[in-house]
Amino acid sequence: MPKTTSFIVALVLALATVTPALANQSSYHGPVVLESAHPDLAQGLLTLRGHFGLRSLTVWMGDDRLDIVKHKTGELVVLLPNHIAPGTYDVIVARSRRANQYDSMSVAIVQSGNGGGGGGNGTPGLRGPAGPQGPAGPQGAAGAQGPAGPAGPAGAAGSPGAQGGPGPAGPQGPAGVSGYVTTLSNLTTLTVANFGLVTLTSDCPAGTRVFSAFIFLEVSGSRRPIPLPLTGYPSGSGQWTFVVQNPNNFVFTTDIRHGAVCAAAN
Repeated sequence: MPKTTSFIVALVLALATVTPALANQSSYHGPVVLESAHPDLAQGLLTLRGHFGLRSLTVWMGDDRLDIVKHKTGELVVLLPNHIAPGTYDVIVARSRRANQYDSMSVAIVQSGNGGGGGGNGTPGLRGPAGPQGPAGPQGAAGAQGPAGPAGPAGAAGSPGAQGGPGPAGPQGPAGVSGYVTTLSNLTTLTVANFGLVTLTSDCPAGTRVFSAFIFLEVSGSRRPIPLPLTGYPSGSGQWTFVVQNPNNFVFTTDIRHGAVCAAAN
C-alpha cells in the first residue's frame, strides 16, 4: 500500500476515535457538581474536580472572581488571588443563578512551613453527603394589611319593581276663570310730541277682570309693532294702562288700535 494511502487511513481512524470522546465531553448538560478542590500555593493555582460540562462558567472565592486557565468537563484550573491569606473560603462554580446551575464548597488555604522535615498539605477529602433537612421554623408574624384594591365594575341593572298604588288626592285648586273676552278699540290716531309721553287705557266689560293687554299700529290694514318705547300695567281690576314715550326731537303720529284680555273670576 502506498504511503499516502496509509496516512489517510490512519487519519480517518484517529478522527473516528477522537470525535465520540469529544462529543461525550461537550454533551454534558446536567447540574454543576463540585466534588473536590486542591490548592497549590506554590503555583498560585486551584484545581477543582467534579461535573461542569463545557459551557461558560464563573468561579468565585469569596468576593473575588477567579480567572479560569483550564476548563474540562470534569476539571477546572483557576488562578488564586495574589497574596491570599490562610483561612477557609467559600468557592462557587456557577453557570447561572438558577437551581442546579451552581455548586459551592469550603476550601481551607494553609501556608506550608519553612522548617525542614515538615510534610506538605494533604489532599482534601471528598465532600460528605448533605445532612438531613432541619425542622420547620416557627411561623412568622402576620404582615401589615395591604392597600385597598380598586373599585370593582358596576353591577348589572336590576329588574323594574312592581307599580305602586295611586297616591292620595291633592288639595282643591284655586278658582279658575271663565267668560274669556278680548276687547279691541277703534282705529285711533296716536300723536306723541317730541320727548313727550301719552297714556292710553283699555277697559274690560263689567263683571270681568283684566289679565293682559296689547297695542299695535295699523298701516293700510297691516298690524305692526309701535316703534317707540312703551310700558303697560293693570291700573284696576278691569283696566290696563299703556304709557308711550317719544325720545325723538320730532312729533310722532300714527294710527293704532289697543285692547285688553278679560275673563270673569269664579
